[in-house]
Amino acid sequence: MSHVFVKDLKPGVGIRQFFVVRKAESRTTVKGDPFLNLILADRTGTVNGKVWSDNLPLPEQNVRKGIIAGVQGRVELFQDEPQINVKYIADVEFLKERGRDTADLNMEHLLLSTPFGIREMWDELQNLVREHIEAESLRNLVLELLNRNEERFREAPAAVQYHHAYRGGLLEHTLKVLRYALALAEQEPDLDRDILVAGAVLHDVGKVREIQGTIFPDRSVEGRLLGHLMLGGEMVREVARDLNMDPQEPRLLHLQHIILSHHGELEFGSPVVAKSREALVVHFLDDLNAKLKMIEEHIRGTKEAGEFTDYHRVLRRSFYRAPRSGQTDDIEEPDRGREESSPED
Repeated sequence: MSHVFVKDLKPGVGIRQFFVVRKAESRTTVKGDPFLNLILADRTGTVNGKVWSDNLPLPEQNVRKGIIAGVQGRVELFQDEPQINVKYIADVEFLKERGRDTADLNMEHLLLSTPFGIREMWDELQNLVREHIEAESLRNLVLELLNRNEERFREAPAAVQYHHAYRGGLLEHTLKVLRYALALAEQEPDLDRDILVAGAVLHDVGKVREIQGTIFPDRSVEGRLLGHLMLGGEMVREVARDLNMDPQEPRLLHLQHIILSHHGELEFGSPVVAKSREALVVHFLDDLNAKLKMIEEHIRGTKEAGEFTDYHRVLRRSFYRAPRSGQTDDIEEPDRGREESSPED
């Protein structure tokens, strides 16, 4: 059976497909009967689901938050919103172990993902490093750090629930910050282009260790305890040591400083404030891209018509929906129905 995206669900439609389980809560009705309250998701959005007492899953079916589940049921209308009356639900691993057919499982249907090509962005990122970092030792350091972490860097979100919080988000965000930096360097020739490029590329590299998982990303233990700024600085030192670089080499120290200071202020998590032009530039460009993504998603997520969006609780304002004459991005984004989000770096 072909996948019916959440945004296309209509009352009366039969469902037999896979979803990501965002929430799974055991509850009871007013009569005391147990039921399972679900939030199911694919790349276009979320839908509520209910498993009533006569269809509750067995413990071995392993229904819980964060899994991919096979779901059978029917779409109904509840309080003017689609809801799935679930007749059967089980973890995909449970289904595989019992020889059930999972050929229809397509991760591209389920996961929020960057609208841009991951392979193309990765190639561009590496090519820009090779083209714009003249110092061989610094160029080798950046490329080595990228190559060691290629799989995670290409797949990781840039945040757990805020800006670019989807597969490939870290790569998309990093490439945008690098493009900004190169454009600014054309106007400000006194900037050290080598260190600016290196800082733009590696400012968030610690997120490959801070954030774990792609289906349901969360912070790792070391991510919670140390944070991606400290982890990124450590990663640079580790690779520099393996490449026999002098740990006191000024550009190496400068690069670490950019990573540790890119949140801008002590109250925002940086252990040190930006103390160079290049560090200040990376901080502002990183913050700019995060906020632009936030605003974009907030505008898209506001359903009510009008000239202004709903109030954004993190940015503490509503945003003007200015008329646009045309699409400005080089690639048009598909409708992915993302939830409203707010900034995190």
